[in-house]
Amino acid sequence: MTIFGSYLGIIAVLEGNRAIKIYETDPQHYSLIDYENAKTGKLLRWISIGISSFIILLGILVVLFLAFSPQIVKNTETSSIIYGIVNFAQIIGHFI
Repeated sequence: MTIFGSYLGIIAVLEGNRAIKIYETDPQHYSLIDYENAKTGKLLRWISIGISSFIILLGILVVLFLAFSPQIVKNTETSSIIYGIVNFAQIIGHFI
């Protein structure tokens, strides 16, 4: 889900750049609010891409941690903490 959001975020940034270029070539046909909306949308998409990338990286690190630390998973207290971190990352991923 997060990878899909990152992919759409990149497309949105490209479309935002295109909208800004269109405004800059012919500003009489568009209002300043349209230009500001394009800039704001582009900024928000970059923030979304950053958060999605962080969640993907966190997921990779958790998987690597679990793969190379089997003795930690045997400890029930530690495994419940890891399970909570994975669930938190999945919940955050649904909002992006």
